[in-house]
Amino acid sequence: MINLSKGARTKQSILEVGLQVWRERPDKVNAKYIASMVGVTHGTVAYHYSNSDGLRDAIAAHAVAIQDAVVVPMLITTSHPAVAHLTVDERQGYLSSV
Repeated sequence: MINLSKGARTKQSILEVGLQVWRERPDKVNAKYIASMVGVTHGTVAYHYSNSDGLRDAIAAHAVAIQDAVVVPMLITTSHPAVAHLTVDERQGYLSSV
């Protein structure tokens, strides 16, 4: 088991909660809301992710990395840069499973 630093654990929690928020309330994917859900300050989120755009991009990249079946199709339909590397077949695979 890898021991993560407190900062790394916080960053991971922010990503995991952010991904859950994106699945359930995509309109609430912002630093202030996610900070409240994680139980940290807005400043803590800002420390790890410079702004809400950076936070959304990090959550999007995390969703693609873990092949999230809910968020990735949303990213595809909005042409988010995090899915730019997916092939046409990969995109169709995600969209046909929705």
